[in-house]
Amino acid sequence: MGCLITSFTAIQAQSILPGLARIQTYKTDGLCVGCLVAQPELAVDTSSTTYSQLKILLGLLGAYAQQTLTFPSTGSTGSTVTLLLSFPATVTNPLQVGNVEVATYLNGTFNNDRRRLADLDMGIFVMLLEGNKVMVFITCEKPFNQLEVRLTSGLQLIGSVNIHYAAQEVPAQQVAGNLEKMSDAAIFASPALYNHTIYAEAAARAGSTAGAQTAAVEDWQLFPNPFSTQLSTRFTLRKQARVTITLYPVNGARPFVLTDQVRAPGVYQIPLTTAKLPAGQYICKIMAGQEVHTQQVIKPE
Repeated sequence: MGCLITSFTAIQAQSILPGLARIQTYKTDGLCVGCLVAQPELAVDTSSTTYSQLKILLGLLGAYAQQTLTFPSTGSTGSTVTLLLSFPATVTNPLQVGNVEVATYLNGTFNNDRRRLADLDMGIFVMLLEGNKVMVFITCEKPFNQLEVRLTSGLQLIGSVNIHYAAQEVPAQQVAGNLEKMSDAAIFASPALYNHTIYAEAAARAGSTAGAQTAAVEDWQLFPNPFSTQLSTRFTLRKQARVTITLYPVNGARPFVLTDQVRAPGVYQIPLTTAKLPAGQYICKIMAGQEVHTQQVIKPE
């Protein structure tokens, strides 16, 4: 396969989530003590630090507290919802939050896709952030415009969950710029490849499955690391896919979308302007189609 090499001018990182849910409803059901949804409006404001809270002090099997978040437009089949949650204690394994469930709806009609956060092989990718925060990526199998987050009772591992925000992905741009045809040998010389940091068992399982079917992304590199005013990425894309690269602050602050485009197969080098990013630790996620990889990067003070 002939490779394409693409070089763009630096892309400015932006903390923009145009698909934020802005309308909410909530309910509790079943026999339980202390079942409530506190400050529900804070799940649909514009801040990543505020949150609503689903809480169950004591409940019989089947009791729950839930909140339904409505997006500004209809998401397509295969698109992803990003959900930022936090918990009373540090989460070290997605199995700890197995009594949190998510489901999607289209104009109030259930898509029959209820899943637990512990169901890591069912389109759920869990990224453990700093302290008690968790970023959840949910692949949706049907068109949707609502996300339901439910805290259940029964074999209860946690008694409350905070919902900071939910955002649906928006349509990607088609790749722009001039493409130069190169031979297969014209692969970039590789700097040191930084170790990938996987934050959920699902990533390893998805990676092994994707590997058997030929991975969409290979030789993904981020440099320099630590970075300052610019962070560059290089990767080989084996098939056309929507490629999204996002930086997630480990403290759970609003993520920064670096690039989001449909790209043709080839070898890419993309300089990303990061001068305005605050100092700190970040998890960088590249998503090509449904394939996900992560690395950890640092911007010093």
